[in-house]
Amino acid sequence: MRASATVFVRQGSVYVVSSSQTVDGFWVDKPPFFKCETFDAAETARMVKQALNQSRTGVPNPDRHAPPKIVEFAGVKTYTAFLRGTLGAAVDRSDEGVIKITPMKNEGGRRGFTFFPDRAVVVSDNIGLAEAITTALNAAE
Repeated sequence: MRASATVFVRQGSVYVVSSSQTVDGFWVDKPPFFKCETFDAAETARMVKQALNQSRTGVPNPDRHAPPKIVEFAGVKTYTAFLRGTLGAAVDRSDEGVIKITPMKNEGGRRGFTFFPDRAVVVSDNIGLAEAITTALNAAE
């Protein structure tokens, strides 16, 4: 099964968010969410594996007016506040177990995150995942 998660680094803390595909086919952040107070590559990789294992398909469509759940989890008031100074990388696992980590560019409150597909790092099923996440986050803006 295809699975998705996102890694954010904000104010020195690492947040990992599991994503699930809705019945209409778009991806939304769904619990569980994970947080580590400092960046540790091995711990981040462990959290990513857990988030990918919790990713689902066919979940109900969320209320489009509700703020992203990461806002509450991070303890901020708005998504714009969450974005300030945050780096990110999208993590996707294919049906075959290949994991692609794509660095993201933080475009601020109006545009959110965009992707750097040319900077993506690919690993096969958890082998080298910690190093790949570190490489992708170093390529994020």
